[in-house]
Amino acid sequence: MEAQSNLTIGWAELDVASLDDGMSRLGVLLPKALMKATSFISERYVPQTESAIRSLNSVNIEVEKARDAVSAARRKRDLVSISTRDPAKRAADLRSAQAALDKTIAALDLLLLGQNGISDDTPSVASVLKLWNGHENGSLLPPVGVPALVCAENKLDLLVHGKIESIGPYLIVELVLYIAATNEESWKAAEYAAFDDMDGLVASLDRSLATALAGRDFGRVFFDVSPEIAEIKVEGKDYPGNNLLFYSQGSYLATVSASGYRPASSRFAIVPGTDTRVELKLAPIQEAPVFIESFPSGASLYLDGALMGFTPLELSGAAFPRVLTARMDGFDELRLVLRPGLDSGRVVLDLQASDGLVYADRFEQAKGAFYQSLGWFILSLPVTVLSYGTFNSYMSLVSSSPSVSERTQNTLTVYYYGSQTVLWISAAVSASLATNSIVRLVRYIKAAR
Repeated sequence: MEAQSNLTIGWAELDVASLDDGMSRLGVLLPKALMKATSFISERYVPQTESAIRSLNSVNIEVEKARDAVSAARRKRDLVSISTRDPAKRAADLRSAQAALDKTIAALDLLLLGQNGISDDTPSVASVLKLWNGHENGSLLPPVGVPALVCAENKLDLLVHGKIESIGPYLIVELVLYIAATNEESWKAAEYAAFDDMDGLVASLDRSLATALAGRDFGRVFFDVSPEIAEIKVEGKDYPGNNLLFYSQGSYLATVSASGYRPASSRFAIVPGTDTRVELKLAPIQEAPVFIESFPSGASLYLDGALMGFTPLELSGAAFPRVLTARMDGFDELRLVLRPGLDSGRVVLDLQASDGLVYADRFEQAKGAFYQSLGWFILSLPVTVLSYGTFNSYMSLVSSSPSVSERTQNTLTVYYYGSQTVLWISAAVSASLATNSIVRLVRYIKAAR
């Protein structure tokens, strides 16, 4: 039997006609809370009887379509016999119409055979559960009077509805899961709760309702791991959170790992109908200690913001990066990252005498110096470009004017060497200003870091 494709489920507001106006909002809040609490159920294993009825209904629809097709083919054949005058054409058209009729009759016979073969022994199949389209904008169906009519009007396969009544200081909530295919209530529950105990009410209903929606018992596993960033795998596959459902009893292996910690594993048992909680705490990988020195000694050492002591000092190793900060009056603060696996196990901090500036002032000073040096370099470029153009012009005149007078030749030579000297000087100035800009840029970047 081919699996169902989709089953649409609808959630209706609860009937709160007997409640005070101040409590009527529970008719909306409770079904929405239960809808969220059972959202991890994405498939329904349709019971055998329900599956057989659904299959029979589907075949009945196809049978009616096939019967309509047979009737249409017969009408077409009869119309050919009385409307076509040419004997040869009538005979050809009748053969074609009869062939079409025979084909539709064969299709109908096949469907009728399948209809008779459907029984309650139809195997259970998994169908995808999807919410009614109206729930996408947060809406609920109105309180239900006749479930069958509501399902027919909204094309629903399943419907959750019910009512809330008050009995003294307590509420009594009655919920029903209605199945449209069988016209039956497959699940029904009644719970008592205090007016202000919404969470407890949801907790008392969600598990049994989720089982009814799934169509069979299931088990779930919840993990309490430390550290929280640890990666969890169950039977070698990534753990998808609380959406992982187990439908058969068995033993499963969970492995947990995290950077800087020793991996751990645990085998847990699953019994459908119950939940299992697994606790795993990973042990950090012990690294060799790190000896910290500073020049001058006596600097305060902070590890990830916590004061550890004064240099020289030995720090315990760790399998993950840590931020080390050294502070000392009269010296700039020094920060670095301690990474696991240091070859020497020894770190020497060279503290620099402070210039009395805070970070913001030092940053602004470095930025201003860089942009000032860049400005001087840019200003020098026009002089260098002009001197190069002048030098190039005199060089061309000297080389292309051998027939001029000796006096003119001497004048051009003087201008040639003069422009060459100016070019060298301006180029040297531009080069030095460019070098200065690069140095200032490096200091600017260091200050930013």
